Amino acid sequence: MKTIKLILLGLVLTSCTKKWDCTITTTSVLGTSTYNYELEGSTDDKNTFESNGTMNTGDVDQVTVCVPK
Repeated sequence: MKTIKLILLGLVLTSCTKKWDCTITTTSVLGTSTYNYELEGSTDDKNTFESNGTMNTGDVDQVTVCVPK
């Protein structure tokens, strides 16, 4: 019974909608630019947003980091 409660608590905590302050920093030969974005979603949404917004193509380096608001 205790295990079931812990699993349910974990599901509730990870599925809660939160607001996140995200910073997207892009660096290229033209310089560095920073863009701030407010994301509303679950922790999984935040992780997906960070993953999709981070890349390094050799010419462009982009890093996305989100923190709870």
